[in-house]
Amino acid sequence: MQLQLGWKRRIAILCAGLTLIFTMLALRLGWVQMVQVNRVMPGYQRTLREMSVLQRERGVMLDSGRGQFTDHHGRLLTGRLEWGLVFFQGKHKLDSNSKADKHKRQFKLEQLASILNSRTDLLKAEWQQEQTPHFWTGGGTEPIRLNEMQRERIHELQIDGIDVYPVMVRYPHKASGSQWLGYLNEQPAISGRSDSHQDEVKQPYAMKSGAAGLERTLEPLLRGIGPTLVSRMVGGNGQVISEMQPRVIAPANKHYPLMVETTIDAGIQQAIEDLTQSFGMQEGAVVVLDATNADVRAMVSRPFYDPQHVDPEKSSSWGNRAIQAAVPGSIFKIVTAAAALENRVVSRNEPFHCEGNYGKYGLSCWKQHGHGELNLEQGFAESCNIVFAETARRLQMEQLEQTAERLGLTRAVGWQEQHIAGMPVLKHFDHEEPGRIRTDALKSDG
Repeated sequence: MQLQLGWKRRIAILCAGLTLIFTMLALRLGWVQMVQVNRVMPGYQRTLREMSVLQRERGVMLDSGRGQFTDHHGRLLTGRLEWGLVFFQGKHKLDSNSKADKHKRQFKLEQLASILNSRTDLLKAEWQQEQTPHFWTGGGTEPIRLNEMQRERIHELQIDGIDVYPVMVRYPHKASGSQWLGYLNEQPAISGRSDSHQDEVKQPYAMKSGAAGLERTLEPLLRGIGPTLVSRMVGGNGQVISEMQPRVIAPANKHYPLMVETTIDAGIQQAIEDLTQSFGMQEGAVVVLDATNADVRAMVSRPFYDPQHVDPEKSSSWGNRAIQAAVPGSIFKIVTAAAALENRVVSRNEPFHCEGNYGKYGLSCWKQHGHGELNLEQGFAESCNIVFAETARRLQMEQLEQTAERLGLTRAVGWQEQHIAGMPVLKHFDHEEPGRIRTDALKSDG
């Protein structure tokens, strides 16, 4: 009798425990359904209701949500809407048993291939190669832009599962001398980066981040809070429900994407790029500053680079020549003259004799037979190598370095500040190299 009472007590306790657990689960489910459903999920920019809908949808990214750049007049330097063809997977009339439907659809696909300047078999292969919506790339890596005529003709075809949508293209389709702007690259190892919105859309293009230039230095500000998507509802088998129309999903925050205004004047920038092109400039840089406040109105680097196709291992054209250290040549004679006068190793009227050959280091003057007798002022006007070689010989290395430092040649000139806008370091010129007078080997020799 006592044994039966013990089992009954245990069963009662177990039932009470299960009832309590189910009650807590029911309360939790009610809380989620009625209260939390409209709250933004931690780590995301969307509510629980929106995320549940996204699980039943398949979409393609129209805009990553990354901030854009403008010049100081507000003209866009990045970000241009273009049209692209999107494939949606699903059961179409092509799969029906009706020969008439198949023939009609095949005819439309042939017309579409003609519009896209492609082949029907390649078009079908790219359509069916992925189970998620994706842009037509023609076998490449990025969406192919469509012109107005193509867009209108594709719309007239009305092919089920195919439509044309605007896609945000970041850079112009040409080489540029705006290396200060930088480029984007896939960098999944960047610390502190939030990629939670990647899971919101099944799309073939990895999210990219700034790899150089302002794209890199302003990365935390430009990253955005989520992409703009066009999505279609899918069934349990993953097939698109053709009866339900596509919808566009975008972040609700009106402050994004950010617009970053630069000091660049797009007109001047383009004019300088055109000039370097027409004069056949192979390598170098041109910088135009506003004389009233030192704002950079144009900064052009040669050779040009294509920000959409950068391979740092194969080419260095992405580097900004305007902020890279280089051997200065005759312009350094200004520093030599200033150091010599300041340290009184030469007087303005002291005569020098130039025969065209210095006799040391294999140095010679640009004028074959020399300039003859001339003083420092005349040597500066003629850019005489012999005069300045002799002047530099009288100076100590430290004296040259001190003068160059006071002229700002041995430090970075771009503005930078620490702990601003939530970033450890904010600076204008990425990968800037400070100047130096002597190499590390000379410094170690004393």
